[in-house]
Amino acid sequence: MSACSPSSIVRIAILGCGPRGVQMAKIVALLTKSFKLVAMSDPDATAREKVKNRFPDLEMYASSDDLLDKANIDAVIVETPPAYHAEYVCKALNRNIAVMSEIPVADTLEEADLLYKTVKSSKALFMTGATANYRQKSRYMLKLKAQGILGNAAYVEAEYMHDLRASKDPWRKTYETCRYCCHSLGPLLAVMDGDEFDTVSCMGTGDHLNCGWINNNMAALLRTKNNVVCRFMCGFAINHCGPAHRTVMYTDKGHFKFYNERAMVFTADMPLYTRSKEFYTVEFGNIPERFTNDVEFPYDKVMDCGGGGHGGADFIMLEDFADAIINNKPSPVSIEAGLAMTLPGIYAAESAREGGTLKKIIYPWSKEK
Repeated sequence: MSACSPSSIVRIAILGCGPRGVQMAKIVALLTKSFKLVAMSDPDATAREKVKNRFPDLEMYASSDDLLDKANIDAVIVETPPAYHAEYVCKALNRNIAVMSEIPVADTLEEADLLYKTVKSSKALFMTGATANYRQKSRYMLKLKAQGILGNAAYVEAEYMHDLRASKDPWRKTYETCRYCCHSLGPLLAVMDGDEFDTVSCMGTGDHLNCGWINNNMAALLRTKNNVVCRFMCGFAINHCGPAHRTVMYTDKGHFKFYNERAMVFTADMPLYTRSKEFYTVEFGNIPERFTNDVEFPYDKVMDCGGGGHGGADFIMLEDFADAIINNKPSPVSIEAGLAMTLPGIYAAESAREGGTLKKIIYPWSKEK
């Protein structure tokens, strides 16, 4: 690893040449003031060839281990299937290479413990690739919280519905979708003042559509330490217009609905709308607020990056990653935040296998007390 100074550009590599890895490569290639994309890896020769055709100057590796050992890099993005996220994050950190991990950050409870210990012992930066926390709706939730409008939650709901039956990612068919809860739980946790989910019960549908997936949909009930109840649902093999992210909060201040593209706000502090029993609706644009005044930002190229990189959120996420590395800042999305939005899904999957058994969620930092 080469040392970064405040004037450096981060030399970065990506592990994984699948759809998400390629999307991240396209975004990194646009952020020329922050990054230089150096290398990518994938065991699939066809996937490597496609990437090489698009980025002919890249170093390509069949083995991610070889990339970590041989490429001259400051940082790496882990875009492997979920079962390998923690393994390669730990390998990068053990080499003092800064790393951003795709979500979920761990696949098992044992991995979660190992990842936490490795992050805490490494001198290199770890960042959770919590894309949903950077999306327009999540930033608006945080803005309402900062302004005192959102209030304190009493009951919440979160959904991620996305018909992916045509997906070519083979891991998805046997993947318990309740594990993919980070997009849904991350934004909620960000506005709940450090409250954590501590119990969960979950059930899956099985395959009613005869499409070969382990579940069409999964639904969980979670409870936080402060007794806030959350209904969480995630389906990747069901008829649904999507990808659709939905967050609903019932608080002491009102009723709030947050979608991909808009928010609907109803509070007692808004008499005009309260009298008519209507929501105040806010529409979001495709370009993140941070870039709206940046004339050099490549607006025309954003949507070429597979839906704009989660509506443009990935651009902000990656710039924060670079800034933290170059200027030696704390992780923008810490290991604690990553595991707090990951572990409920692992316990939910255990619950579903047992027919909905109530599970106690235990975090690595709880074991230290």
